[in-house]
Amino acid sequence: MRSGQGAGLTLTEIATILDMRGEGLEPCTHVHDLLAARLHDVRTRQQELAALGTELETLIRRSVRLDPAECSDAEICQILSGPRR
Repeated sequence: MRSGQGAGLTLTEIATILDMRGEGLEPCTHVHDLLAARLHDVRTRQQELAALGTELETLIRRSVRLDPAECSDAEICQILSGPRR
C-alpha cells in the first residue's frame, strides 16, 4: 500500500486528512478528491512532456542536417533559430 506522499500528496494535505480524522470526520471523500486532482495533474504533465519530447526529436533531426559553418553571429545557432526560409 502506498503512503500519502507516495501517492503524490503533500505533507499539508496529509496533515489536513489527519486533522479531519482527529475531529471525528471521515476524510474519504476529501482524499478521493485530492487523488483525482493529482491524477489530472499527472496526466496533464504527461501530455506536456510528450509534446516536449516531440519538439526535441524535431530539433535533433534538424540538427543532423545543418552545417555549423552556416551559423551567423546574428543567429547564434540555427538549430534553435528555426528553419531557414
